[in-house]
Amino acid sequence: MAKQKNNPDLFIPEIKPYTLFPFHKPIVPYLILGLLAFIFYINTIYNEFALDDGIIIHKNEYVMQGVAGIDSIMSRDAYHSFYKQMNAKAQLAGGRYRPLSVVSFAIEQEFIGKYPDGHLPPANCWDDNGNGKGDVDEDINGDGLYNDNDCLTKGCMLRHFNNMLFYLISILLIYAMFKNHLFTKYPDMAFVAALLFCIHPLHTEVVANMKSRDEIFSMIFIPLTFINVFKYAETRQMKHMIWAAFNYFLALLSKEYAVTLIMVIPATLYLVDDNFTIKKYSTLFIFLAAALMVYFKIRFSIVVAKTGVPDTELLNNPYLLADKKHHEITATKIFVWLKYLILLFFPYILSSDYSYNSIPYRRFTSPEVWLSLFIYISLAYLAFKLFRKRHPAAWGLIFFFANFLMIANLLIDIGATMGERLIFHSSLGWAMCIAWVFTEEGRKYIKDTKVHKTILWSVLIVLTILFGIRTITRNAIWKNDITLFTHDVDVMPNSVLCLGNAGARWIDLSERPENKKHETEYLKKAQGYLTHALELHPKYVNGYLNLGLSYFKLRDYNKAEEIWGIAQRLYPSNPYLVSYYRVLSNVYIQQAFADAKDKKMQNSLYWFDRASKIFPQDPEIWYNLGGVAFSLGDYARARAAFEKCLQLNPNHQNAKTGLANCPVVPAAATTPVTVPGQQPVTQMPPPPVAIAETPKTLSVSSNDVMENTSQKLPKMLNGYYVLYNQAHQKTKDGVFKNNRFMEGKNFIYNSSGQLSEIDVYKDGVFIGTSAK
Repeated sequence: MAKQKNNPDLFIPEIKPYTLFPFHKPIVPYLILGLLAFIFYINTIYNEFALDDGIIIHKNEYVMQGVAGIDSIMSRDAYHSFYKQMNAKAQLAGGRYRPLSVVSFAIEQEFIGKYPDGHLPPANCWDDNGNGKGDVDEDINGDGLYNDNDCLTKGCMLRHFNNMLFYLISILLIYAMFKNHLFTKYPDMAFVAALLFCIHPLHTEVVANMKSRDEIFSMIFIPLTFINVFKYAETRQMKHMIWAAFNYFLALLSKEYAVTLIMVIPATLYLVDDNFTIKKYSTLFIFLAAALMVYFKIRFSIVVAKTGVPDTELLNNPYLLADKKHHEITATKIFVWLKYLILLFFPYILSSDYSYNSIPYRRFTSPEVWLSLFIYISLAYLAFKLFRKRHPAAWGLIFFFANFLMIANLLIDIGATMGERLIFHSSLGWAMCIAWVFTEEGRKYIKDTKVHKTILWSVLIVLTILFGIRTITRNAIWKNDITLFTHDVDVMPNSVLCLGNAGARWIDLSERPENKKHETEYLKKAQGYLTHALELHPKYVNGYLNLGLSYFKLRDYNKAEEIWGIAQRLYPSNPYLVSYYRVLSNVYIQQAFADAKDKKMQNSLYWFDRASKIFPQDPEIWYNLGGVAFSLGDYARARAAFEKCLQLNPNHQNAKTGLANCPVVPAAATTPVTVPGQQPVTQMPPPPVAIAETPKTLSVSSNDVMENTSQKLPKMLNGYYVLYNQAHQKTKDGVFKNNRFMEGKNFIYNSSGQLSEIDVYKDGVFIGTSAK
């Protein structure tokens, strides 16, 4: 691979010309590779968020701060912000410290438009022209709704373009590493290897999924590390050794794969330098080891090695239910290795998820397990034999295995079964080996260069066309969560995550204005997917949350409360439950007011009691519960309710008055709240079109009291607040003109900017809906 000159300290590669490709100018192969990467992935710039993009980007408060959040990004686990929002501890083994790509997202956010303190976009961020209504050009994601998703989608084109650009750069660097340093005697092989890596459809997840930029960054800095290592070997100049260590450190900050370079680089130098000794490169290895030690010191001072939920969540521990007696864990992992090889050679059936239960457990009685083991042992033996002979193809196998060991679940538990992005690095070694077979091995069996060239060109053209079609169509599927999971659930019909996400996305589709006629049909379809997900994984919290939401939208409120109750028992601190229970309590409150208006006070008490059970943190519910109980003469219950109200809001004057007027009675006088013959909640009138995510009492809870005149009202479920106060002063964009909205009309507009209802408040309490 390299010819050693007289000076034993000087490493000079021997460069040979192309024989199978007419590249007379050095720039031509770079242009071809760059153009192919551009053509294959340019359609991703029209994509939005998908899969876990949100967790790393728009749900990451530090990214939303722009450049100001970089310090927090560098000093925290990549999922720190998400865990904090979910009231959870670290759940992934070994933590996730990959700050470099996250920093790039924060820099992009500075150009897109950062949000103060990392908060999500304001409720009216989509209203570019400030006219208070949704215009066609303001519906950025084209879903017929006007909300913060439109604001978040605005920045996606820049992020996707950068992903494509970084991928293109990585391809060019890989080719430069092969052609100019590693395989200087085999330029044809260097080009074919870079080409196969560039066009492989298995890389669609890496490029189309913005979060996977960590993979691309890693594949940028790994070739840069090698290039500087080779330059140091050739020139012995200190600057190249420093640059090699620096790029190695950046590769580590991109993703953990670069850890293996501490072994791969010496092995590579052994392959290319006939006079290789450890002593000869000892200074270089010390510099690289120092970079690795610094990385480890930073990493282990930030991330937790032990997870907060070690082995109890099936989606984080896919082998939790495997039969240890029959060694199903080991057998299934070995079978997954075979799945990776199949995807490398036949990348047609692709999926965004391969977690439980997309790949059924295997035992050692399964022949495919032994086939996989035989293939990998054979490849490992071949790598050993070729390495001893200093054969060029040994590098491809070494690079493949070095990165594969990081994701094989053999030495390191990665908390996942498999993933297309995980084989990204190993696929470079695969591409190099296949390129060697196409070019150098082909020369041995096809003596006629013209025939060899014709066959090779034909194969490459066919592969490029087929891979191009598969890549471009797969990119389109990655457009957003709806297109991704409604497609992939058919590919992986037993994947809990695909089923759960497909169910959630059909709920999203039911909310679109153009799908209103099919709302019930879509919600029923969602229930089918979610029910199947829960059959496979009975502790799937998100499945219960979304299934309950589907029943709520179908106005089966009893069923919704029942299902959300299961989610609450499994995950009491889940933040989504709060907003769901707020909305459901509003339904009960409205029914309670309606019954009170009809003088059905016992019924009213029943609904206030149900509301207090699911949303006990709302003092106004307790105040109204106490008032109704007082009117029924149930003074013990009234006193208890007023006291609870004052615990939550010590300044509630009406509750103080009610408590002062309550006779003191023994607690035994309190009777259970029942309504004999009460009809099921499913028969209740539908809730208003735009139920607020916060209770319709705007003067009591800490979230609702307007502390200053510039404070914004919270976003509603399907619309936005537009208010008049007692002095008939119209608010603009939901901004109060005085401290509290105590009396007047609440004009509610839906997401299309149309007036949907007018709610009337008295002393800060919702008392009914008037005519438009």
